[in-house]
Amino acid sequence: MGSRRDFTTRLLFAIDVSGSMGMEELQQEFSVVNRFFNYGVQAIDVIQFDAEITTEVMTFRRAQREVHLTGRGRTNFDPVVAYLEEHRDYDCLIIYTDAYAPCPVPPQNRRTRIMWLFVSEAHYRSCYHKLQHLGQGAYLKANATQ
Repeated sequence: MGSRRDFTTRLLFAIDVSGSMGMEELQQEFSVVNRFFNYGVQAIDVIQFDAEITTEVMTFRRAQREVHLTGRGRTNFDPVVAYLEEHRDYDCLIIYTDAYAPCPVPPQNRRTRIMWLFVSEAHYRSCYHKLQHLGQGAYLKANATQ
């Protein structure tokens, strides 16, 4: 007797691939994405963005060893918010960034929760105050083990 439920959370990761993001930070983020598979997430949609969304949605169904990066321009969060408005079936949007960009217009879609994942505590402390009305914030510790 009992119940069984499948894990059906729909996650969207938006990864800032602008020129201000270093390769180490980008590798760290894809490591974070890969770790979600350890917790039963079946699939994760990933988009890359700088001033625009630079890739089609990539659906990961297992951990990835290599990902081709596109972009490396300036950062603008508005295309990510526009994508969220068009695709309202996500439970959560996680935006990995250094946050060197203007604050976006708040989305009309309030169903999808937003989490700002900053590359470091310093970026979190200097930038989260201007984004906190849009969602929760967190940062990756520099000494976190891979």
